[in-house]
Amino acid sequence: MEKIDEELHAIIFMYKTDKSKYERIIKENENDVLEGKDRFPKMFADAFWVLGGWKNKYGNELDIRFGR
Repeated sequence: MEKIDEELHAIIFMYKTDKSKYERIIKENENDVLEGKDRFPKMFADAFWVLGGWKNKYGNELDIRFGR
């Protein structure tokens, strides 16, 4: 049961992050699940690590507008 709670907290953490920065990785993970590849982090620490290292290579409105 603790393992399920840990995975749930990791997924909730990812969904509660800044959408302008992390929406792309969440959508990619959702699409992977549809293809049978579950790449959502299973532990909170892993979710934190993945988001901390995420580079938004696709850009978004804020990045384009402010030259980031």
